[in-house]
Amino acid sequence: MPFFQIMLGPYPMGTTSVISGIWRILYYLNVLVEWGRNEYRRWFEETVMGYLQDGVADDSGLANSMAIRV
Repeated sequence: MPFFQIMLGPYPMGTTSVISGIWRILYYLNVLVEWGRNEYRRWFEETVMGYLQDGVADDSGLANSMAIRV
């Protein structure tokens, strides 16, 4: 099955020409950090680190089980 990646964007996060745009950029960076801490880190620890700790990480098994299907 072919793999397709869907990218959304571009999304205007702000501009550095005015102070309100800089604050907007900082806000969105904070949103990204929170997503990384709460969502991505949990997925990474369960999926990737779980395979490594269980000793199941061979080349084919890890790649096949981690394939993202959209």
